[in-house]
Amino acid sequence: MLPSKRYHAGFTLVELVATVILLSVLGVVAYTKFPSFSGFTVPAYCAAAKSAIRRVQTQAMNDVTSTSPYMVIVNPTNIEWKNDTLALNQSLDCVGSRCSNLVEISDADVKRGIRFAAQQVTFDSLGRSITSDGTGTQTIKINIDNLQGSNKEIVIYNEGYVDGCD
Repeated sequence: MLPSKRYHAGFTLVELVATVILLSVLGVVAYTKFPSFSGFTVPAYCAAAKSAIRRVQTQAMNDVTSTSPYMVIVNPTNIEWKNDTLALNQSLDCVGSRCSNLVEISDADVKRGIRFAAQQVTFDSLGRSITSDGTGTQTIKINIDNLQGSNKEIVIYNEGYVDGCD
């Protein structure tokens, strides 16, 4: 009898396992290169910004000697405050209540597209947000935007209540 010839069509189990392992390793390496952030990043910046705004607002209400308004300046990558009668430390490594820089978005998060919407808030001695000419109160909205669409908003109502980050 003649031996029968077998024709193999397809892949062996070893070839399939090796291919799956190779694709898995490539996928993990490629995934780590994508710019992404945790689902907690934007809410964390929102909470930090809200807390910093409340701190400046409280300081404006407690300072009975200053005639200069307390201002919170929101830039795309940081939030800072100023008062013309106070000597504030403007260095980036400052720690304490006299630092002008309140919240700073890290360079990695800036590359990921997280930004504050530029805004300026001025507080009177009652903690209300006032207009630039000081004649009335106003409601102000500060947005925290990102490329992934999970935007947050801080609202400072004209009576002084700071809300948001929901």
